[in-house]
Amino acid sequence: MDEAACIGVIHWVVTGIPADATAVGKLLPAGAVAGQNDFGRIGYGGPCPPSGQHRYRITLYALSEPLGLSGSPAASEVEQAVAGRTLATAVLNGTYTRQR
Repeated sequence: MDEAACIGVIHWVVTGIPADATAVGKLLPAGAVAGQNDFGRIGYGGPCPPSGQHRYRITLYALSEPLGLSGSPAASEVEQAVAGRTLATAVLNGTYTRQR
């Protein structure tokens, strides 16, 4: 699979992260909710490219108000809900190489 085929794949969706959270990991901060990733699962779907090196991007959105979404929203629902509510974003880019 080439890199272009991986663009836009959502591995993790988390909403409701409190402003005073200092970390997000396996255990989410109180109030945070995991949503549905592009693999059709709730939670984190880690990197696992079939071969070679792939790039990944983590985007954090600072919002003016809560999204008001219920349950475990899909990435597309979150993307629509953040429109017009985004105060700032932070982006972390990384690479992952599968070791054989």
